Amino acid sequence: MLLQRRRAAERLTSFAQYVDIPGVPLPDEVEDSDDTRYQVVETDLAPHHILILENCQALVDRQLLYYIDEDGECWPYHDGCGYAKQTCMRLMLMFPPGAAKSTYASVVFPVWDMGRNPGQEIILTGYGDTICKKHGKRARQICASSGYRAVFGFNVNPDTRAADNWETQNKSSYKSAGILSGLTGFRCDGLVWDDLVKGRKEADSITICEDTWNAYLDDARSRKKPTAWEVGIGTRWSENENMGRILPDGYAGESGFMQCRDGNAWYVLCIAAECERLDDPLGREVGDMLWPEWFTEEYWADKRINPRSWSSLYQQRPSLDTGLYFKREWHRTYNTLPKEINYYLSFDPAVSEINSMASLSGMNRVRDRPDSNRVSSSYSSMYSTNLVYLGSSLTTSQRFLSTCSS
Repeated sequence: MLLQRRRAAERLTSFAQYVDIPGVPLPDEVEDSDDTRYQVVETDLAPHHILILENCQALVDRQLLYYIDEDGECWPYHDGCGYAKQTCMRLMLMFPPGAAKSTYASVVFPVWDMGRNPGQEIILTGYGDTICKKHGKRARQICASSGYRAVFGFNVNPDTRAADNWETQNKSSYKSAGILSGLTGFRCDGLVWDDLVKGRKEADSITICEDTWNAYLDDARSRKKPTAWEVGIGTRWSENENMGRILPDGYAGESGFMQCRDGNAWYVLCIAAECERLDDPLGREVGDMLWPEWFTEEYWADKRINPRSWSSLYQQRPSLDTGLYFKREWHRTYNTLPKEINYYLSFDPAVSEINSMASLSGMNRVRDRPDSNRVSSSYSSMYSTNLVYLGSSLTTSQRFLSTCSS
């Protein structure tokens, strides 16, 4: 037993196997209460959980080492490589929904780090206060447990009871708040951001994505102390969300060290529901599914119904290889127009809510024969014009038709 406790203090994977990990709320518990208690997770650690935990420990132990070659590319450091050793302080975890990435990276990992390092200050943020408070309550339940005391010799400071701001008796702290709620007033040794996108509506909103990105840069990252580490957790929604803005141009689902567009080196772990790469971090074969002990074939079949959701949320590819409605192989090139064609017009009105000029652009498309649904966009004419704002009483289509008929 003493050896188990010692290993739990030294190794994050051993700690995750030693303590009781909170899952869903106990029956009859009130979810929004600061004192909510959660049922213990009964499932064993899966290979992808171990991968998360091992890389989180490597991050805080300063063992994510890399070098930059003459082309500016990042590679794992090894003795004799001839380049200067660099320490990566940023870890990005991209996993499908339901893979328990938050349980191990936002709950188990931070409290283990807090136990090992007195005075360690952790800040966790996400898309909203409610989900952040839930992570905070689950983390606090671990720190209040007998297992945690057996490993580290202390529990939660009884004078701090708020689920979104509490301390342990070794002066470490865990603070949590939504990304748009404001994180100023605190500093941190470790920053965790987990699911900054609430859902599809938010992911498709340019305004919300821009606000979230600015809050991440100005409110969250500015809280980090000079030697602080950072963990980003989530599933891909679009190229415009935070992960898409950070990852390098041309990113194609690979894992490893990479120099990113935010100017920093990140260690990225990208795990698709269905393995598509020969260099899969879990060592799976192409076509193998994630966590088969938990996810059934019926479960995955249901998730494949929507191609866009499957590609982005589950395969971490927010840009489809083929279109949702028009397939790449349908497109043909014509030097001479076919005799029988139908014309189609698509347009983006770019409507503004203020009295200003809006840009209208579109494309003529032709159908190669009357009985075909296949559309060729190769023979096309582009146009661009100014759409004069005609007043809020007119609908978008009315304004468009007024312009076309004039």
